[in-house]
Order: sequence, then structure tokens, then C-alpha cells
Amino acid sequence: MPSSSPAAISGRHVRIRSVASRLLSDLTVIVCPALWQKLREHLARAYPYEGCGLLLGTAAETDTTVAEVWIAKNAWDATAAELFPEAATLGSARDRFAIDPRELLQAQKSGRDRGLDIVGVYHSHPDSEAVPSAFDREIAWAAYAYLIASVQQGRVAEVRCWRLDEATDAFRPEALCIRAAGVEE
Repeated sequence: MPSSSPAAISGRHVRIRSVASRLLSDLTVIVCPALWQKLREHLARAYPYEGCGLLLGTAAETDTTVAEVWIAKNAWDATAAELFPEAATLGSARDRFAIDPRELLQAQKSGRDRGLDIVGVYHSHPDSEAVPSAFDREIAWAAYAYLIASVQQGRVAEVRCWRLDEATDAFRPEALCIRAAGVEE
């Protein structure tokens, strides 16, 4: 369960529109090519540290459409590490991320003004696979899509999408589609 601390993403500080009741196997996250490029460039620049950010958009029955990539500062530091003692021994900005709740609230307010919600979180795994870590599971919320990028030697090698299944308490892969919103495949 995420912490309520200022150094971690926390649903206690923001309204989360739950999409967890949708069938996980039927979900698709749609990102337009320009936003996809912005996300990938950000994560490549963050190397060798974990880059992170938020995905603002809309969620429907079967699709989550990303309308904005909100680049966030990786706020992982000693204070954040104290909040997750079991992860602190491995924790640095090279293998952990945190988004300051003040930045989360700023993104939420900006989105709300335009009819958008926070629909996901993205981050990178430097020189590692694009699969959720135990720490990712510890801070995850079922309401969000999680885009995880494998960044190998400063280049984005792969990006995969995941969502936490509340029934099994495990991540499940989710379809990721790069196309303009409203354009059918």
C-alpha cells in the first residue's frame, strides 16, 4: 500500500477515479506518437537514473487515452527511503522513484481544469527489464496504468504497460497502442 508521505505517490492526497472494475484483459492504453516520443526522450535523458512522470487523460470502458505526458522530477531521496525500510537498502534514484505529492496535486489540478484525470504513471528501469519490481508493486494503485521502460545504456529498448489486479495483488500486462486518439486500428 502506498505511503501517505510527501515523498511518495499517494491516493490519500488525490481523488482517484477507479478503473479497477474493468476487465483487465480488455484494456488498451492509447498514446499518440508525439507524446510517445516525449516520454521516451525523457526517460533516455534521465539515464542512468530512473525517470518518472504522470499520464493525464481519460478512461473509458475498454480504453485509457493519454492526452498529456507530465514529466516529473524523481524525488527519491533519503527521506523517501525512510518510508520504505525494506526497500531502502537497495534504494537510490538509480533503482527507485518517487513523485512529490505537491507535483502530483499540481498535475491533477492542471488536468482537472481540462477534463483530464491522472490515468497512469510511467518510469524507467535503467539497464533492467521493463517489468514491475517488488518496489513498483509496493507503491502501485489499481486505478493507474504503469508504463515501464527498459533503458539500456541510455537508449529506450522496450516499454511495456501493466496494471495492478486487485484480485490477485499482482501486475498484469495491458495492451499499449501508439496511435492518434480517435483513429481506429
